[in-house]
Amino acid sequence: MRTYGQPQGPGVKNSPRTCNHGRTCASTGVRTHARALVLTAVLPVVLPVVLLALPALALAQDASDPLGPVLALHAAAALERDSNILRAPDAVSDEIGVLSAGLRLDKRYSLQRLTLQAQASRFRFRDFSNLDYSTLSYDGAWNFQFTPNLRGVLSADRRQYRDITNASIASGDITRRTERRDLAEVTLLGRGGWRTLAGLEQTRSRSDDPRALQASPTVSSVHVGGGYEFPAGALLTAQVRRGDGDYGGAASGIEFRETEPSVSLRWPATARTALDARIAWLDRSHHQEPARDFQGLVANGTARWTYSPRTSVEAGLARDLGSYEFSGGGRIRGWRLYLAPAWKPSEKTALRFRHTMERRDWLVVSSASPDLGREDRTRWNALTFEWTPRRLVEFNASVRQERRQSTLAGAGFRANVVAVGARLNF
Repeated sequence: MRTYGQPQGPGVKNSPRTCNHGRTCASTGVRTHARALVLTAVLPVVLPVVLLALPALALAQDASDPLGPVLALHAAAALERDSNILRAPDAVSDEIGVLSAGLRLDKRYSLQRLTLQAQASRFRFRDFSNLDYSTLSYDGAWNFQFTPNLRGVLSADRRQYRDITNASIASGDITRRTERRDLAEVTLLGRGGWRTLAGLEQTRSRSDDPRALQASPTVSSVHVGGGYEFPAGALLTAQVRRGDGDYGGAASGIEFRETEPSVSLRWPATARTALDARIAWLDRSHHQEPARDFQGLVANGTARWTYSPRTSVEAGLARDLGSYEFSGGGRIRGWRLYLAPAWKPSEKTALRFRHTMERRDWLVVSSASPDLGREDRTRWNALTFEWTPRRLVEFNASVRQERRQSTLAGAGFRANVVAVGARLNF
């Protein structure tokens, strides 16, 4: 699975691969980069440009269109009181002001559909202004269809956020993670519910912390697969992905190749219950440093149950596996479980709760690594109340608790966050 939630810094590394005795494997490097040329040079440039142009294209649509452009803007402000701003054993508290603005677009042109969601946020600390930071996230797609049986998608996704699961201890700074995925995929529908698909994609992860899970890999991949949609609406898909990648940061210049067969299921079990699940086997090999090789299970699943129009519950389970790039390399594996019930006492109010548990284990190569034998257990609890007195304005208040226990001395912390905010919709 994707560690959805990493990039900041340079893009794909183009340094040549080094063989034994310091010689450059020129032919191998040329073949690797030739296969990834379209992904590394075209997708990251073309897709964001196309998706950023979507609002202008929607507004330029003929005014006689009965549906009209579906473009919504919002602006929000919030104030947080954080009891442990650095997520360190010795807590330091502060107040944080948050300003954000975003947009949402959902527009159809005949058989085509354009969607875009984007938000920029600024976090400002009252007493520790050196910790101020910004985030930018977006998710845009062009879902195209040329014939009833030939369809596809061009999409660009970026998530940037503060990562409290960072590995380094008492870093004295805020750790941001940025994750990007650019995708081009085509699906051909066959008879009787059968379908085939093929696509190109590039994923990039960047973390400010070199000891974090998937701190800096960039992977360019090709995938092919097929699936079957049952008459009741369930969709079962199998595919194989093969990618070439490299690391930045502490493992800069090290290249790898990975394969990942997977099976996914989307199942509307009943009118009130839905299940989405994916299971895969990730195998990553490093020609230059075989000691960094790893393989294992990655998976995620989500179940949603709607008891009534005002009451619902969502639960999820995920298995993570990714690279540890610091101090000789290795891998980090984890399990994550969450439960999120929601209740709407009235049409204008909502109460939401979310409980998350995560376990991470560091399996490192070098006995000199500072994370040798490390195990972390992290828990989050969040309760949020929302009030929408008018369509154009929303208010919210939340209480959040975070706690981490670790076998590594000094890595544990406790934090409590109280927040109030308002949002305007245009």
